[in-house]
Amino acid sequence: MSVKFLMALNSIFSGLASTTMFCLVQVFLKLWINKAQLTNKFVNQLQISIPYIIIITILSLFGFLFWILAMQKARLTDIYWITSLSYIMVPVLSFIILGEKITRVSSVGYLLIVIGGILANNGD
Repeated sequence: MSVKFLMALNSIFSGLASTTMFCLVQVFLKLWINKAQLTNKFVNQLQISIPYIIIITILSLFGFLFWILAMQKARLTDIYWITSLSYIMVPVLSFIILGEKITRVSSVGYLLIVIGGILANNGD
């Protein structure tokens, strides 16, 4: 394996890790909002909020660090397409974690995004 291939693989992994973490941030934000709305008392909201704030902060920090690693190893035009995967990851994670529905029409749109990501990655 060539060094260039390994660097590209490393940057893709870092980009995917970053995108996944930022997608999880969105899902945890939604969970936090849903839980905090269930109570009217400030003390209860604060008790509910602290774990979510910690998780969201850690995921955001690691997502940012992984993105920096990805950008150090590759050209931005070679890795930026990975961020488009968030348009797929957030609905899938929302389906799995939040129980939200994914319609057939939405599924077609997500498939088109995947095709676009593949085309963007293969063009050089």
